[in-house]
Amino acid sequence: MTVTTPGGGHAAAAGDVTGPGPRDVAAVLARPERLRTWFQPIVDTATGAAAGWEALSRFHDEDGSRSRWGPQEWFAAAQGSELGSELEACALRHALAAVDRLPPDTFLTMNVSPAAITSDPVRAALAGRPDLSRVIVEVTETEAVDDVGAVSSVCAGVRAAGGLVAVDDAGSGYAGLSLIAHLRPQLVKVDRELIEGCHADPVKLSLVEVLGVWAAGMDAWLLAEGVETADEYAAVVTLGVPLVQGWFTGRPGPDPVGPTDTVLTELRSQRSRVLLRDAVASLMQAWPAVPDDGTDASPLPHVRVDASGRPLALVQAGPGEDGRPGPRTRPVSLRARPSETVVEVLHRAMGREAHVRYDPVVVTDPQGWVVGVVPVDHLVRRVLTDR
Repeated sequence: MTVTTPGGGHAAAAGDVTGPGPRDVAAVLARPERLRTWFQPIVDTATGAAAGWEALSRFHDEDGSRSRWGPQEWFAAAQGSELGSELEACALRHALAAVDRLPPDTFLTMNVSPAAITSDPVRAALAGRPDLSRVIVEVTETEAVDDVGAVSSVCAGVRAAGGLVAVDDAGSGYAGLSLIAHLRPQLVKVDRELIEGCHADPVKLSLVEVLGVWAAGMDAWLLAEGVETADEYAAVVTLGVPLVQGWFTGRPGPDPVGPTDTVLTELRSQRSRVLLRDAVASLMQAWPAVPDDGTDASPLPHVRVDASGRPLALVQAGPGEDGRPGPRTRPVSLRARPSETVVEVLHRAMGREAHVRYDPVVVTDPQGWVVGVVPVDHLVRRVLTDR
């Protein structure tokens, strides 16, 4: 059994670790500087840059050293008593105080349990910052919601103050789709269980896709959390998930910093590969561009080009047009840009006259120079494979 808490992550099973007790929690509340906010980047998959951060709680001992207990144990120790709401309110105040440290045009998300969000301590913490712009309050799904109306009322107050609302761990826990339907969040965070290994699990991919469609219908963002591998990242990017969080994109730290240059390069490279998967550039073959100088000594196949490098004809192994042995020369009947999708280029290829319908497609750059050639049967095979 695991317990997800406002600190993020999962607590150890009951009995595995001796955790803090009520007196320890009370000691932290007496000295709130022992609780500090760390930041995990939330990445915009379109750019690879940090769009925001999730605020995570980290606890420290009396001497300032890191507590031997994780945030999960601390919040678990406080749950079920009045100290639970007090500790969440303390974490919330710390997170709200950090909003002004963020770079411009970014946001900070912070977790609040359904039981605590309607409590007086948490309400007071939210009211302590009248302007909640750039703040996203995440309602966690780790417990049943007894009074959805009361939670909705607090969320309405968050929105009225300029903040946004999120539902955390969508696809698991108690809240499920019902809570999402009631709260109408602006951000839906997909549970880690659906993301782990999703690149090799069609069912998980389908569920994430369904959540994305539903989120779009509510005009909400979808965020995949717990992305830890390049394959998982590529899978959610392929599905069009706009926001990602996890160790692959950046681990938590004491300051709100984005992905390192090395990680940023990798994120952008992954996105480029995904985009190219649907583009004709992914199917290009390199045919030499040969000037139209009247010679026939060039290797086959090749593209004959004019003095400016623009394509004139496709030259392949025979037989020729008259049936005699020798190179087969055909005028270029279709050009495409590298970024055009396989589907749209195949549609255009099939729209040609019958005698040129299966001639290769010449791919050119914005200047009109040849960058490659795509056989039509390769376009057909890709479309059939992707169905």
